[in-house]
Amino acid sequence: MMKKISLLLAVVLLLTAAPSIRAGASDFVPEGYTLDCQAAIVVNTDTGRVVFEKNADERRSIASMTKIMTAVVVLERCGDLRQAVTARQEPLSAVAGKGLSLSNLKAGETMSVENLLYCLLVYSAADAATVLADEIAGSVDAFVGMMNAKAAELGLKDTHFADPHGLSNLSDGNYSTAREMEKLCEYAMKNEVFAKIVATDRYTVPATNLSGERSLTSSNRLLLEGDPCRYDKAIGIKPGYTNDAGRCLAAAATDGSAAYISIVMGCKIWQSNGEAAVERFRDTVFLLENAFGEYSLTTVLSGSQAVTTVQVDGVDVPLVPRGDILWLLGKNETVSLQTALTQESVAGPVNRGDKLGECKILIDGTEIGSADLIAAEAVSGSVTEPEETGTPVPAKNETGAASAGRGNAIITVAVILAAALCAVAAVIIIKKKKRA
Repeated sequence: MMKKISLLLAVVLLLTAAPSIRAGASDFVPEGYTLDCQAAIVVNTDTGRVVFEKNADERRSIASMTKIMTAVVVLERCGDLRQAVTARQEPLSAVAGKGLSLSNLKAGETMSVENLLYCLLVYSAADAATVLADEIAGSVDAFVGMMNAKAAELGLKDTHFADPHGLSNLSDGNYSTAREMEKLCEYAMKNEVFAKIVATDRYTVPATNLSGERSLTSSNRLLLEGDPCRYDKAIGIKPGYTNDAGRCLAAAATDGSAAYISIVMGCKIWQSNGEAAVERFRDTVFLLENAFGEYSLTTVLSGSQAVTTVQVDGVDVPLVPRGDILWLLGKNETVSLQTALTQESVAGPVNRGDKLGECKILIDGTEIGSADLIAAEAVSGSVTEPEETGTPVPAKNETGAASAGRGNAIITVAVILAAALCAVAAVIIIKKKKRA
């Protein structure tokens, strides 16, 4: 069955060929660079088109990208971000001494949900994850159940969570795929609060009852001014790292005309000098620059331009789509159309907007969808004139004829009465003369 296209074509067309970075696109990514990641996907969020994928359906450990779902559940379950949360010892102990990023919350410390979310998403604090989980669900385990319920609601069949922070690995039941992580990110970024937090490079948490101010720096180096990994088009989202997951990164970017989300998983962990590897950031810039450079949103059908015509009572009526139809088109891709009319010739009347055909849209010969073709103007239809030889007169004219007949009868009666009166008058005059 052909998929319908409305104003934006939201049909996925998979491209698996490895991209090549444009010369001079980024000083951070050398020309001729090859990907380091084990799995990846890049999706244009304006249309849903996948412009690159690599092992995108392979289940993998997701490390701190887990916190994206943690934040989604908190934001949807908490009615007031100003709500004060008092940390309990149990959720803090669950992440202590495990080498995780921590905001160093203390038992009895009180912080707002909003500030805990900044700790969670900007600094990737695992203690913020467990404290929020405990507050929202009453226990970390109950909160994980909420995370999995949300995954099921979103149709993420290859995604499962075992904790709210991502320390658990694939073998522990904490995993997803590049494709499904992208879907989760796309969903999360629709929440304005989430999008604002993950776009934050630095944030100061006000002093609490047990601590002074906390200065947070984003773990997403794409956002950091002066960092060699900075990418000007980046607007979020979240890195992650464990030995099992490798270094991962979910990223969102826009150039003002198009927007993308990319996921890279299983990147190199350490450089030869012992410093943290930057390949996840380099892979991300590589993939996103290729997408912005090679693809653009293009009007493949215009709502004001006729695709074809159809005969209506001998008149050529132009057919147009219901509106402008955009598609993310590659530089070397070509568009072709195949039209089909409901009938070659149509009897009127036809209203403007009536569907009279359909148009298949093909990119390089591959059908990506179809659009209804509607009449751009109305045709009233032909009018049949009455024949002179015994053709019945329309009912409204019969009423007129009957009225005319009644009028003639009234005139005849009036004439007779007038004549009679005249006769009577004449008799009276004659009689008067005789008396005289």
